[in-house]
Amino acid sequence: MPDDRQGSLWVALGFAWRLGYSIAVPLVILLALGRYLDRRLGTEPWLLITGLVLSFVMTNILMFREAVRVMKQAEAADRGKTSPPPSSAAPSR
Repeated sequence: MPDDRQGSLWVALGFAWRLGYSIAVPLVILLALGRYLDRRLGTEPWLLITGLVLSFVMTNILMFREAVRVMKQAEAADRGKTSPPPSSAAPSR
């Protein structure tokens, strides 16, 4: 496997790993916190539902930030691969 393909594989795996964490971690933490507080305060299921909604919002923010970061990296890589545009000066005769 050429180095560039292997490197892009690791980049893709890293992106998938970060995406998985950005979904799972807020969900687990906020649902557990909501469940715990519901039991302590006797407000079931309202804080659990609030934790679910907050994790959804937080996950969307994290995924948006990650998508922007990946797009900026792709644009920078594309700029490095393409040749600069030709000069706009008219040819001399």
